[in-house]
Amino acid sequence: MKKPFFYNKSLFVIVLVASVLLGSCKKEFLDKKPVMANLIPESLADFEGLLNNFTVINNTQSFSMFCGDEYEYLSTSIWQSKDEPIRNSYNWNPTVYQTSLDWNNSYKTLLYANTIITGLNELAKTPANAAKYGDVKGQAYFLRAHTFFQIAQAFAMPYDPKNAAVTPGIPLPLEVNANNPLQRSSLAVTYAQILSDLETAKMSFSSESTTKPTLGSKVAALALLARVHLGMMNYDKAMESAREALKIKGTLLDYNNLDVNSNTPFEGGNPEVIYTTFHGDASVGYDFYALNYSDYGYTFKSKVSAKQMALYDKDDLRLKLCFFIRSANDPAKYIKALYQNIALRYVPFNGLATDEVYLILAECLARKREVEPALEILNMMATKRFPAGLAPVLSASTPEAALDLVLLERRRELLYRGARWFDVRRLNVEGANITLSREIDGVVYTLPPNDKRYAMPIPLDEITKSGISQN
Repeated sequence: MKKPFFYNKSLFVIVLVASVLLGSCKKEFLDKKPVMANLIPESLADFEGLLNNFTVINNTQSFSMFCGDEYEYLSTSIWQSKDEPIRNSYNWNPTVYQTSLDWNNSYKTLLYANTIITGLNELAKTPANAAKYGDVKGQAYFLRAHTFFQIAQAFAMPYDPKNAAVTPGIPLPLEVNANNPLQRSSLAVTYAQILSDLETAKMSFSSESTTKPTLGSKVAALALLARVHLGMMNYDKAMESAREALKIKGTLLDYNNLDVNSNTPFEGGNPEVIYTTFHGDASVGYDFYALNYSDYGYTFKSKVSAKQMALYDKDDLRLKLCFFIRSANDPAKYIKALYQNIALRYVPFNGLATDEVYLILAECLARKREVEPALEILNMMATKRFPAGLAPVLSASTPEAALDLVLLERRRELLYRGARWFDVRRLNVEGANITLSREIDGVVYTLPPNDKRYAMPIPLDEITKSGISQN
């Protein structure tokens, strides 16, 4: 490959021009070519270098966090001080904003994925490089599918098989070509592309190794397939993918072995993690996890909502491991620690993990009226989250009751990962009739089921530049 003058063989560095990938958040990425600074990525090592850029590759949209009802800002003034996209998402204000990090960063990630996929198509696969070629291909297709899915959770309505063919989806860039203007696909086409990419990824990996959770893997593709099929209400396929994933990686961390007095009880890596990603907006870390940033002068700007805290049993180990009270004069609960990322210790986790896969399997079993197997999973998980001898033994007389138990455990276990937003969206399609609400200065804001505001507005910069349709 052509090398820039600062290229050092001992440290692979690849630079993408600032105006395309590392520039102002006001730039649009749908129609940009990947302009390289004096080099063109063309080898497997080059593509691996792109995939190892954690701050780009593992950066996901944050709207799923901000739109949920798991947290509250401590004051109106704090809320009003936030950037417009965050401020609007807190009370589901549909006002269109000029730009969005979530939108721009996501399409930046897609540019990486498509650069690799295009490059692989031009690179010969040989017996000598077959294993690495397959892994890099699998990682690139997984990355594209994961990014498409994340964008769809923020900027498209939830999947409804009855109208997916006529519901707007998202733009789906599949190649690096600035001469191909992109428009929004239908939601049906969006999800079909996600599934296609995941199937390609699953078949490409040379082994079932999961040694580096910052990269895609076969088990990550299966776990994401389970999540996507769950969101599409394809419960048989979700169950099949969840089972396959758990055969490869089924580890659950026993919280009895963690130090409840530590501020970082999950430090050193969590064996449940399958694929690690983080909420891309820095406010999630600074505002929600300020305990970890106290040395840098950050203070808490949010607390866990009272209705979220009411979900936990008094003996639940998560109460001590994950939350804390700042003082006797402030009884509110704040986040101490949840899952922590492997690569960046203080960045909040919102990736894929075995606890979610177990809960997907349990939900599908309950929906298939297999009550006892569903309860077995919940009771097994409880032994890992409660002190020995204090774990509740759950029972249910009907599949509907078992399903309620699974959904309740999802709310407890998957806190601050964007799962609440995902669940409310999909469950309302089936008629759950969940209304989200917040009170700010005496004014109650609500988001009723299936409201158009379940899709965030596309930034005005993108609408103006590319002419795609608005939500």
